[in-house]
Amino acid sequence: MALKKEYFDSSHICYAWVVGVGKEQKTRNADAGEPRGTAGLPILEATRKAGVTNVLVAVVRYFGGTKLGTGGLSRAYRQVTVEALARAGKKELMEEIRLAAPLALTDRLLKLSSRFEAEIKEKKFASEVSLTFLVPSSRREGFLKEAERIIGRASG
Repeated sequence: MALKKEYFDSSHICYAWVVGVGKEQKTRNADAGEPRGTAGLPILEATRKAGVTNVLVAVVRYFGGTKLGTGGLSRAYRQVTVEALARAGKKELMEEIRLAAPLALTDRLLKLSSRFEAEIKEKKFASEVSLTFLVPSSRREGFLKEAERIIGRASG
């Protein structure tokens, strides 16, 4: 782990990560030498409570000469995770969506990007237009329905 090299003189580097959503969500946490359940689990719980995914939170701790006890350790790891996540902010996961359509539909499809807060990643023009969008995950379904409506109307 790169953090172990960078913080070689630290007492502990504890972490938790959350990847995926719903039933596909995977998690892991590590106390890294702290008493069992006093570091990794509080980090994981705070991360889940923040409602974030696809995230790794690592806490580097140096022993400060004061013994906190298991309750104090848990509170400290939980609190520093809450603070770090608040400072980091959130960014929604973007999904790549590729569409191909008749050239005449180009403008209508490009207007979808602003309506659904999508980014236009790529445009290719040949006998038809090929568009690649980066769409916020929460807007994916609506984006696809509207794109299908536009493209389907032209072919139907």
